[in-house]
Amino acid sequence: MSALAAILNMDGRPVDRPLLARMVEAARPYGPESAGIWVRGAFGMGSCRLEMVEPRPTEAHPLVDGEHGLVLVWDGRLDNREDLLSRLAGVETDTGPSDARLLLDAYRLWGPACLERLVGDFAFVLWDWRAQRLLAARDPLGVRPLHYAVVGATCLIASRIDQLRQSPHLPREINEGMVGDFLAGNLDNPDETFFRGISRLPPGHLLEVGSQGVRKRCYWAPDWDRTISYPRESEYADHFHSLLQQAVESRLRANHQTGLLLSGGLDSRAVACTIGELDQEKRCLRDAFTTFTATLDHLGSSAERRNAELVSKRYQFVAHYVPGDSTWTFAVDDVTPGAWDEPLEGMYVGMVQQLMDCAREHGIRVLLTGYGGDLVLAGSYYYLLDLLMARRWSALREELSCYSFRFRWWLIFNYLARPLIFRQPASGLEYRLPEWIAPEFATQIDLKARLRAHRPARGRRRPSQQAEAEAISLAHHSNRMLWLQSEGLRHGLELRHPFFDRRLFEFLLAVPAPQKIQQGRPKALLHRALGPVLSETVCEEPGRNGSPALRPNEVRERAQWAAGFADPSSAALGYVDLPALQRAFRRYLDGDHGLKYALARTYRLELWLQRLFGNRTLSEQGRAVVSARG
Repeated sequence: MSALAAILNMDGRPVDRPLLARMVEAARPYGPESAGIWVRGAFGMGSCRLEMVEPRPTEAHPLVDGEHGLVLVWDGRLDNREDLLSRLAGVETDTGPSDARLLLDAYRLWGPACLERLVGDFAFVLWDWRAQRLLAARDPLGVRPLHYAVVGATCLIASRIDQLRQSPHLPREINEGMVGDFLAGNLDNPDETFFRGISRLPPGHLLEVGSQGVRKRCYWAPDWDRTISYPRESEYADHFHSLLQQAVESRLRANHQTGLLLSGGLDSRAVACTIGELDQEKRCLRDAFTTFTATLDHLGSSAERRNAELVSKRYQFVAHYVPGDSTWTFAVDDVTPGAWDEPLEGMYVGMVQQLMDCAREHGIRVLLTGYGGDLVLAGSYYYLLDLLMARRWSALREELSCYSFRFRWWLIFNYLARPLIFRQPASGLEYRLPEWIAPEFATQIDLKARLRAHRPARGRRRPSQQAEAEAISLAHHSNRMLWLQSEGLRHGLELRHPFFDRRLFEFLLAVPAPQKIQQGRPKALLHRALGPVLSETVCEEPGRNGSPALRPNEVRERAQWAAGFADPSSAALGYVDLPALQRAFRRYLDGDHGLKYALARTYRLELWLQRLFGNRTLSEQGRAVVSARG
């Protein structure tokens, strides 16, 4: 894993070498093993590295191919090495080349089109001296970050936002449009960041920079026209099982000890069972395999621990359990800031950090997860509409009969009747603006237009496909994945996600929706593929949801929010209407729990503003900003 930096002056001016050095040094905690810089005239690049895949002490980075005029900084892992090596048989390559060297060989043969052939998690910057062209790319599913900024005739590229902010020429201003999006719950912005002048390269995109300027283009997008159809249902499960094994085995390739974030849910347990199967078949684990599970025992939920224990005992994994009772809510007073440069949406931040601390203490450097399984495995209730539109009457009747009477009619109204009446299914990206967003601020940034702009186009997709498209778009562009990866790096860990394997992902997109939910059970494909082992590693505890009494961590959370909402900088900056915010908070305290997530985003924004302004008197800072804006 690495952090990258590059500068290109399109007008031919020499590179500011001290600036490049500062950009590399800013990311040094995330790549502490080695660092290097390469500068020639108007172009320079650098990286700091922590090698997780292959130890190559003699291979310097940036990687220079002087014979062909290519220079590369690389952050990633290629999972289809054998396929690439067979296709590059006519190209002179090293014996057992590194992933970075393999990319250079692929570029020599195919040029920028090589991206379409790469499978893995990666971000890179490549300088083609002969063509006087810079290429920067990010993997299709957005596991590795990459950002850029254009200031006059200078293009700056880096893994992290704080690296770009080393430039004195970038504006020190908040992108208020993103603030409005965040408060409204719109996390689906592929390009913008919270800082004016700094852009995010979307997943599956390539940035080309040369004398003609900067051009961004998409090289990969989900293929919604592709459909897989097998004569026997068992073939879907067999194909899925083989692809899941391939994805997991690819992510076990490491030169450090590997572990797994194991919850009691299906996705991470499926990854654990697959690791166990692979080791039994191929002896692919060099050391005892270790799992890390957050438990909620004191909250009355022991199923999480017991499900994880069943998996670990079956495959003789070394299991570690981390009490997560005090960190399961949005309370974040124990969270160390700095892993990511933008406000973070989501729960379990403190819990994830504790799990990473535990993994690092036990010598783990590579950590697999079950993240992303819900995206294309769980399916959507619009599968019922797919069955209706295909006139599969008996299958539709059988599926509806699997649900309770009351829930069945709710499904019929929301997923069959409403789409037919309104001629299209409801969008999962309908945003309800919190009442405390200041009206003047919403008008100034044209918030309603921004929220409409980022919805995936409907095209001719089936309703179930549209639901998946919206979920994928949200996961692609949310900063939650970027925070997760960055937090891992801060702990000296590389996180790997088998369900974000491009081959597996593309297969699941093409599988018919009724294969994903069957007899009312989501993730039916996963159950069929791993049914025997999953059924032996499950402990259900119906009706045990813990004590209804207010828990100590919720009391602490409410006290933190009360302090944060007393004189918030977001009000001083004109983002929120303070009386409306305080009224909504009182309603939440009185039991209106539907406000929790929107209030939590407002509180997270407050924490970010505090960090951004250095904990100065925020109301004074805010009034100064508002005055400058007006």
